[in-house]
Amino acid sequence: MISRNNQTREKLLADFSSGALNYGLVISNSALSSFAGYEEELLRWNDKINLVSLKMPQELWSRHFLDSLSAAPFVLNRGGTLLDLGAGGGFPGLPLKIVFPELKIFLLESSRKKSSFLNHAIRLLGLPQATVINERVESILMDNKYRHGFDAVISRAAFKLPELVRYSAYLLAANGMMIAMKGGKVLDGELAQAQIIAPAVGLAFLSCHDTKNERTGERRIILIFKKYPPVDSP
Repeated sequence: MISRNNQTREKLLADFSSGALNYGLVISNSALSSFAGYEEELLRWNDKINLVSLKMPQELWSRHFLDSLSAAPFVLNRGGTLLDLGAGGGFPGLPLKIVFPELKIFLLESSRKKSSFLNHAIRLLGLPQATVINERVESILMDNKYRHGFDAVISRAAFKLPELVRYSAYLLAANGMMIAMKGGKVLDGELAQAQIIAPAVGLAFLSCHDTKNERTGERRIILIFKKYPPVDSP
């Protein structure tokens, strides 16, 4: 006979897998195992360094893991380089890495303690080609090795959109994509400001996607900008 705890756990995993299907993702058993290991370590470390805000541990799967995967359809180069600006507890970079193993991810996090957790999680989950950058974004903007070095830049509500556009202009390779994961209020003014700034720094606004997390009912706005190549001088 299956215990109530096992039944609850199975439903949690089934709901997560079902939610991922809405983003075109089939979650393998090995990926589910990685997410489970990630959950265990994140909850253990969260008691010490406040990686995420949670009312109940089960919220990790819907409010953080599944929400991170809402960006998956917009990661077009799944063997390319992706920079997660302001990764915190690893969102959305680590969930995207788990479902796209060939993706080369870089997690920028200014907090030393959070960076220690990210390095620990990468080692524990055995994720190759995953790198933590323990710096402030202002620091990497002064380092030429990061200039135009990424196929995609993503951020989950860590920066105002106009700031993110400016940072991405420096960090993205030609034809690279900026993926901004924002709340609904971004449409109240942030987007208009970013659309004014973008052409001046070499980015073009491509699309806005208003999505809903079916597990939580929360709204997620995903905004896509593209870095266009410089025009050759005559």
